Amino acid sequence: MFNVLMVYFLIVFIYLIIEYRKDQKNFTVKMLIAFFCPFIGLIILYFMFHHIKNEERSIPDGLIKKVKSRQKYYVW
Repeated sequence: MFNVLMVYFLIVFIYLIIEYRKDQKNFTVKMLIAFFCPFIGLIILYFMFHHIKNEERSIPDGLIKKVKSRQKYYVW
């Protein structure tokens, strides 16, 4: 079991180096999740951070409330 855990930490270390070179935001969070959640930490990281990048952080059109603006023009 110890050998399996050491292999996991080696994989996490390599993964974190690659992620740090790509994007330094949220690195400490990634590191803490990966090291303190053995074996599911990488899965959690994948769904937390890679899903955000693919959505492009946009709001779907169905959620945007379209309001017709009523402009009043006063003529003197």
